Amino acid sequence: MKSCKTLLYAPTLYAGDVSGFNIISDSAYYLWQSMLWNFLETKKDWDFIWKGIPRSCHVEDPFQNKKAKNIRYSSNSLKSEFGNADKILLDFPSTPLYEAITAEKEILCFSLFGSEFIRSNVRDRVSIPKDPDQALSFIDHFLNDRYKIKQKSKLKKNNIDWKKIVM
Repeated sequence: MKSCKTLLYAPTLYAGDVSGFNIISDSAYYLWQSMLWNFLETKKDWDFIWKGIPRSCHVEDPFQNKKAKNIRYSSNSLKSEFGNADKILLDFPSTPLYEAITAEKEILCFSLFGSEFIRSNVRDRVSIPKDPDQALSFIDHFLNDRYKIKQKSKLKKNNIDWKKIVM
């Protein structure tokens, strides 16, 4: 990897056979991630860290063996990669969003899955694209500093009352 800027991408989990977690099918999410991988691979002036899904996930990560010159797959913890990134990309507003907020980096978080499940305390940080193509446009604008980032909500770094954050 050679470029001067790095984007850290943290995906959500594949659901596998887990019941009750059916926001999007694994096959549809895989298609989205394939589109994203191909898009990122064309951005030669950027390096990308593709954060692997947690080992606790019920499904093997289909991207762990993919290769690209400007994309590094990482099985390290998300927090350990913050120092290597200039910007952070999330495609699902879950726990990694809360962790990313504490990194004090520019964050683009969006949801291809609608907004009904997004917690109110971070709703102002989540963009809702109408389709995957618009999501890629958001990312392109984010990489080129042309995307207005929604970052009104702030989380305290110390003495966090997690009950207030997650409710």
